[in-house]
Amino acid sequence: MIDTSNATSTASATWVESSPTARAAGQIGVKSGVAWGLVGGLCLAAVWSVMYTTPWGTGTGWDQAMYIGAARNLLAGKGLTIAWTADMGKPLTHFPPLYPSVLALLGLPGWDPWDAARYLNAALRGVDLVAVAALAAWAGGSRWSALIAAFVMVASVQMEFVHGSAWSEPLFLVLVLGSLALSVRYLAHGRRAVLVGASVVVACAILTRYVGLTLVPTIALALIWWRKPRDILLFVPIACLPLCAWVVHNARDGGLLVGDRGIAWNSVSAEQLGKALFTVTDWVVPTVIGTRLVSADGTLYAGGALVFLLVGVALGYWLWKQRRWLTQRVAMTEADLLQRMLLVFTVMYVAGVLVSMAVFDDLVEFDTRILAPVFVCLVILFSAAAPRVFEWAWRVTSLRAPVSVAVAAVATAYALRFAALVVSAHGHGVIYSNTDWLGSATMARVRELPADATIFSNAPDAVYILAGRGTYQIPDVGHADAFSPLVQQAVANATGPVVLVYFGDPNIAYRRPVPIQDVQQRLSTRVLADLPDGQVYDVESRT
Repeated sequence: MIDTSNATSTASATWVESSPTARAAGQIGVKSGVAWGLVGGLCLAAVWSVMYTTPWGTGTGWDQAMYIGAARNLLAGKGLTIAWTADMGKPLTHFPPLYPSVLALLGLPGWDPWDAARYLNAALRGVDLVAVAALAAWAGGSRWSALIAAFVMVASVQMEFVHGSAWSEPLFLVLVLGSLALSVRYLAHGRRAVLVGASVVVACAILTRYVGLTLVPTIALALIWWRKPRDILLFVPIACLPLCAWVVHNARDGGLLVGDRGIAWNSVSAEQLGKALFTVTDWVVPTVIGTRLVSADGTLYAGGALVFLLVGVALGYWLWKQRRWLTQRVAMTEADLLQRMLLVFTVMYVAGVLVSMAVFDDLVEFDTRILAPVFVCLVILFSAAAPRVFEWAWRVTSLRAPVSVAVAAVATAYALRFAALVVSAHGHGVIYSNTDWLGSATMARVRELPADATIFSNAPDAVYILAGRGTYQIPDVGHADAFSPLVQQAVANATGPVVLVYFGDPNIAYRRPVPIQDVQQRLSTRVLADLPDGQVYDVESRT
């Protein structure tokens, strides 16, 4: 954090130094060319890493296949519509429109959206790294902050995972950081054009991920506290009107405002909170150590409970000691404002995800992807403070050696962990774009099915991406009574065969489809293929 104890308050301004960039020009300008050159090198390494780890295509799953399918349909003149599952042809409303629209735009020269997603998110890996490094330097006033942030971002296996798949988070991160940076500039200088720019970027963030709405209260509170309350009359309409237009479009064309999300109270379980602790722990320590504190499924162990309790107490004490700094309204630099904005957004974002879990979608989890915005905000804050902490430790002769060894050990561990991921992903692939799925005998059998076949599967997203077939989902176990009539109707209406495809990949074991035995009690089936990684069944009417 920036020390403002020697700042001189004035009645005419909310800050003392409106431009830390000018103040630190000697530190992060020409004299820091080497440091920023290293940041640029790390940026290129980050971009390369995504391309290297996705030799067979960017990672795909349920959400990713929805984005890619909608982009393909948009390119084909069908609008932003769903390309597979039982909702084939219906408007895409569960997901915001910006990311698939960008994929479609990139596809105009002839790229398939799947390929476009790979190159886009690889480029965004570098953009996100540079944005985090720049904001860290801004918040910390030091070139070392930029270097630390760039290293953490490039060596983060979490960031590699998020950018190595066709998710909307990489684009969302750029928009979040951009909106916060523009907001700080407006708070410091009061130029309305900057506020309008921040509002537009927030609108784009919301149209990328609905949880981008958490930026609205973040910036609105900042405007009320550090500027003028009437500023929100300009900010909120610009930021929210595009979402309102999208909702009206959905109501008119799709009948569903934001997909199948309905308002219903869902309790946030201890398991979900435990998974949040696991995700945060995985940011800090290797998985082999973190799983001794809390398991990947959210089970909290005694040692972990003690560690998290101590961390929580320490954090609470720090917040109490910093209460005046957090609520300060005068004698602030832009760096102070940026740090506060990052903290406020982090709180608002987590609260927004909790509300989404409790009210709209109980399938949301605090995993690496969902908490990616929190990660980058904390990286910026950590990197801003780290040089000062290290400088303090360096002044104490007895601490120089142990601190240096500890920093080197942590940096080496991060680098080795990242290198292991890159090597493994390059050899095996990512999610469905991996050697297991690309070499799947069951998928090969699906490709051989007649073009007029109607397919039901426990991995419809994989079938759509890898076989190019519109596929229906086999519902979860316990829904056999509702599922069987749907299959029966498909048999009656189809011009070609109706088949059930079960994949046995352990990575999708969390999907528990209606067992074939339950289907066979209601419908006649015969085995078309019994393969090492799955089975294919033909369905006939039961007379």
